[in-house]
Amino acid sequence: MLALGPKKIIDILSHPVTISLILGSIIILFIPKNFPEFHARLVGSSITSKSKTIVYHDLDNDGNSEEIWFFYFYPDTPSIIVRENEKIIDQWNYKGRLNGYTFYDINKDGLSEIIFTTEYNDSTFLQVISPFKNRHEAEIIRDYFVDTYKDYNNQKDHSIYFSKFSDRNHDGISEINFSINAGMTKQPRRFYSFDPAKQLLIKSPKTGITTVDPLAYDINNDGFDEYIFGGSAYGNCKPKDNIPFPDTCCWLMVLDKDLRFLFPPVPMGRYKTKIIVRPLKIDNGNLLCVLKIHSGTENIPNELRLYDIDGNLIRKRNIDQFQNGTLITQDPGTIENLFFLTNERKIYQIDEQLNLKYITELKKVVLHPNPFLLDVDQDGNNEIIFSGPEEQSLIVTRSDFSNPVKLSTPNNLPGSLKISMILKKNKPPLLFIHAGQHNYTFQYEKNPLYSLQYAIYFGIYLLIFLLVFVLEEIQKARVRRKYETEKRIMELQLTSAKNQMSPHFTLNLMQSIATLFDKRDREKALNVLGKFTKMLRDTLINSDQILVTLKDELDYVNNYLELEQFRYSNKFEFEITVAENLNTEIIIPKTLIHTFVENAVKHGIKHLNSDGKIQIIVTSDNKNYTIEISDNGVGRKKAKEYNKLSTGKGMNILDLILDYYRKEYKIKIKYKVIDLIDNFNHTEGTKVIITIPLKLILTDNENPDLHSGG
Repeated sequence: MLALGPKKIIDILSHPVTISLILGSIIILFIPKNFPEFHARLVGSSITSKSKTIVYHDLDNDGNSEEIWFFYFYPDTPSIIVRENEKIIDQWNYKGRLNGYTFYDINKDGLSEIIFTTEYNDSTFLQVISPFKNRHEAEIIRDYFVDTYKDYNNQKDHSIYFSKFSDRNHDGISEINFSINAGMTKQPRRFYSFDPAKQLLIKSPKTGITTVDPLAYDINNDGFDEYIFGGSAYGNCKPKDNIPFPDTCCWLMVLDKDLRFLFPPVPMGRYKTKIIVRPLKIDNGNLLCVLKIHSGTENIPNELRLYDIDGNLIRKRNIDQFQNGTLITQDPGTIENLFFLTNERKIYQIDEQLNLKYITELKKVVLHPNPFLLDVDQDGNNEIIFSGPEEQSLIVTRSDFSNPVKLSTPNNLPGSLKISMILKKNKPPLLFIHAGQHNYTFQYEKNPLYSLQYAIYFGIYLLIFLLVFVLEEIQKARVRRKYETEKRIMELQLTSAKNQMSPHFTLNLMQSIATLFDKRDREKALNVLGKFTKMLRDTLINSDQILVTLKDELDYVNNYLELEQFRYSNKFEFEITVAENLNTEIIIPKTLIHTFVENAVKHGIKHLNSDGKIQIIVTSDNKNYTIEISDNGVGRKKAKEYNKLSTGKGMNILDLILDYYRKEYKIKIKYKVIDLIDNFNHTEGTKVIITIPLKLILTDNENPDLHSGG
């Protein structure tokens, strides 16, 4: 393999492709990365009365959601109002109070029913409405008695939890499955299944077990769903209450299709224990995975347990390293995988050996036993909705917990959120959140910029490349156009421009800037990069100019010295002094000052063992402008020893340019270099004195042709 020579390396590094790649990488590094695969935006908000709950559902399966109001016109007189296209379809009035609702097409006629319960006096009643039937047929079930209840301190003390509906007897009509879970009043805590065709209600055995969020799943593969319960040991039921399976501990309980125990409930833990139960699908069947968490004072370990479908313990694993957690299935109806979300918001996949395989971390979610599952983007797969880190946010992830998207609202979100979908044909689906009196509508979708991000990055690079390329081509075109008959001055200027911005200087500076980025000193890196960018810009812009103003030359030198100070870690200081009332808009040969200043740094200051100093003084009298450049470097003699390979190219170029001016414009600019000697005949540095005759003292506007080289 042939080694690349210095010239080849410089050619590669100074090529527009390389320069564009470097500058593009720096720009891309600091631009905001706003290209998540999915994003959401708040598209609407409103306020409703305290007595109204609003949800959406496509009841007639036409691709458009209806608006359903659960409304109290008067105390203890709830109404159900269904609206379509902001017009009321119908209204149904009841007595008592509403408690729980769901939607399901129980008779498979393509029209979803509204299933809910009401409470009046001491009784719970089941109600079923099919809004798109005629008014006489709409109320499929009205005031069907379910059970009795009690309030606690005049407050509602129980909740309704609907489960997956199923057609147990294969008559084409689904049974309505739900549980009632009482708190301090202890009863009822049962699971219920209502057969609409036979108008028959069956109940699970009486227990003291909490029946929160029942999960329906066919764990024994008999073609019928079983009903699985977790719960907490609240200690409400005492031995004196004579209630079977009291909540002084937790009980693993599974009901079969007839709501009988699949196996005798299995006790575990004590007071202040909670269990979460989920099926775990394996090759030859299913198991029951139990997460047991104890928050009491007793020394009861936190565990993961596996039971077979007969309630026999297969294995367990101590997880005391986790103070809390929950079990998550991406779709309870078709369980393929089971996941453990810890109190540290880390997600592990669980296998049948209770091994925990780390999947990902959700830093911005609040731990909740039952995250909400909803197909937010209507792609056929459920998204998972978690509570957000603030009280004003939710987090939506994909079914595999990837791509978390934050939904932020202006107000705090209560725990009793109602989440539904607004569907309209030929329009993106919208996520609707009813939170107390506040309603929020979000559009959740795939970010169109996500698939374009690499094209955008390439576009940034291409734009920079084109800019560099165009600047280079413009420079070439202007040089060819303006200096076609002045080949010599063109060669001198191009060489001078290259000498001003040498690849060695540029690469060393870029390396130093990169070091600052590595050290995360972003502010200083950006400051230095800004100075370098200005210097690069000035070099490119002035590359075809013969003359510049004194002000521009001093600004360029000042910028150059600041960059060299940075490169040499403030090894030297410098001072530029311009006499008062001196006109700095005069035009002078470009690089006239820079060439001597660069030599002062490279050949004088660089080799000092002590602090260096460079001083530039600009004055004028009746005949000349005088520019003095002095340094306390090692002196010319010593510099030659350090720089034996130096070609003196910069001074040769300057001499050629000054000679050209003398011949072309009959103007002689003089300079002399003086070695500074102390009293002991020791060299103290070098001074350069440049003398510019007053006949050259013209401003840019006074001699534009001279400035443009024409």
